[in-house]
Amino acid sequence: MEPENVESICLNVKGFANTSYYICACYRSPNLGRVSDFISTCSTATDKMLKSKSEIIFLGDFNINMLQNDHNTDLLNEPTRVTNTSKSLIDVILVNRPEYWATSGSLQLGMSDHDLI
Repeated sequence: MEPENVESICLNVKGFANTSYYICACYRSPNLGRVSDFISTCSTATDKMLKSKSEIIFLGDFNINMLQNDHNTDLLNEPTRVTNTSKSLIDVILVNRPEYWATSGSLQLGMSDHDLI
């Protein structure tokens, strides 16, 4: 169920009481091309996962600034990449049921201009 033409790895984890989780880590190169193609590819993969009634967690460096958007499925709402000239939220954790998650965040490690999510 991994998105095609996207650097990703997806795991299907079976939990208790017939629960199932898809955990997908994705990377979108800033040079990949149109953002709409990336979103379309991920949406197709997500639609397949939703049919299985699984919980879905997409995370990674999408290189799309989500700071300006009102996405209630993104567990992060603060910049995850800070440079001398900009702040952006390009490292994301997207879920299909945000109400199940009590805590999320990012940590500045100082090894990169990206925070750990």
